[in-house]
Amino acid sequence: MTSELYQRIRSNPKYQDLVRRRGRLAWSLALTTLGLFFAFILVAALSPGLLATPVIGITNLAVLIGALMPVYLWIVTGIYIRLTSQDYDKITEQITREANQ
Repeated sequence: MTSELYQRIRSNPKYQDLVRRRGRLAWSLALTTLGLFFAFILVAALSPGLLATPVIGITNLAVLIGALMPVYLWIVTGIYIRLTSQDYDKITEQITREANQ
């Protein structure tokens, strides 16, 4: 692609909106995930007895939370993939079509 085409894409208001929306989504998911991990670490450091609480048989709360974290990450990844494939890809196609005209 030529630099002229890149310039048309970058100057398109839809592109600027797309970049802003994707950034907002990525940052919100990343901060939520980091918040969850740091909260887990803080609870482990400040109140380890809470995580030692038995939940199911000999399984304690820490093991349950540790097992649910990958599930949370799969869900967050699924949300991101779904939003990008349903919404952002269509906008990207529109921007590309408009830039090639």
